[in-house]
Amino acid sequence: MEKETNSRANKFDVIVVGAGPAGSSAAITAQKNGLKVAIIDKQAFPRNKLCAALFSGRALRSMKCVFSSIPDDSYFLNINSVTFKWGGTTIRNWTSDHKLRLSYRHDVDHWLLKLAIKSGVSDFQKVQLSKIDEENCTIELKDGRILHYNVLIGADGANSIVGRHLFGRPFDPNTIGFALETEAPEECDENADLSIDFDCVRPGYGWSFPKIKSRTIGVAALHKANPKLKSTMSKYLHSENIQEKSVNVKGAFIPLGDYHKLPGRNEILLAGDAAGLVDGLTGEGIAYAIESGAKAAEAATSAISSNTPCLAFEYYLPLVKEHHKELDIANRIRAFAYGWPFRKRFRKALETHPTMHKKFFDLLEGNASYCDIEAQINKKLLSSLMKLPNMLKYTR
Repeated sequence: MEKETNSRANKFDVIVVGAGPAGSSAAITAQKNGLKVAIIDKQAFPRNKLCAALFSGRALRSMKCVFSSIPDDSYFLNINSVTFKWGGTTIRNWTSDHKLRLSYRHDVDHWLLKLAIKSGVSDFQKVQLSKIDEENCTIELKDGRILHYNVLIGADGANSIVGRHLFGRPFDPNTIGFALETEAPEECDENADLSIDFDCVRPGYGWSFPKIKSRTIGVAALHKANPKLKSTMSKYLHSENIQEKSVNVKGAFIPLGDYHKLPGRNEILLAGDAAGLVDGLTGEGIAYAIESGAKAAEAATSAISSNTPCLAFEYYLPLVKEHHKELDIANRIRAFAYGWPFRKRFRKALETHPTMHKKFFDLLEGNASYCDIEAQINKKLLSSLMKLPNMLKYTR
């Protein structure tokens, strides 16, 4: 009888691997939909997470929708001005009506996970996944326990174990991005400078984001195109008046628009960074994580309620394709911004075009779409192409 009870205790409708924003979003959504849910993570929370941790208006609205709440103001430093830099040189300061909210993933991720657990989600922290058995719909933990699932959601980041199981590797080394980051001790207030450098690395960017108790400084770029990213980071720290020896620099892979076109299979779904859902232009990943986690849970709910868990991916793919369309446009715009002969025009736009600055904030706030921005760029691109023969004549 005891064995039968333990067996029932280890059977779940949905098991979520990874307890970041995507995982907590998937878990709490599935739990609210009446499913029995477990969330597992190899680390105990709160835990540190490499991330610039700028919480866009879109991310916070998505958070409010999924979790019915957002952290209070004590979690955030609110900034409404940005300095755009180009290779260390300030080219424009811009102030917006929108607030940029900066925090620590250490704190916010833990806050979200606690809400998921409070809703009734079974908590498996500091537990490592050892094996996935698709045929029997089970996972084996490194401590020997076997958990049964109807739907498995991998929300375990760019280096996803679930993604590795599905595809043999979690990402394509030829297209993945990489980020280096550090926290420099510095108490900041709402008047502190927030800066983004669009020419410290290509294709990519550098950031210097003030927080309540520190300043987050980092660079992110396509990994294969930047084999000397550590050297780039050293130069960037120097340009930001930070002594490299005084800080601890960490690195991590980041998708940067390198998404999985088929993020799952049958009863297994990928969400957030594990699905590659990170904006290749702005680096926004938190909103995509929360939104895709919730969509994965909705797909799981539909499949389980119809007694066809194996169709979970068929329910999920049309939902996540909305994100794929956005990321495709972001990748095209990135190619425009960093490609010859439009690079100088991109800098000029940053320097002189208020519309571009407003669109940057509107995009982060969720008030502008990539379709709108691409349409604007295409008009300018067409005009530039008309002048291209003359440009080529003077560069030969």
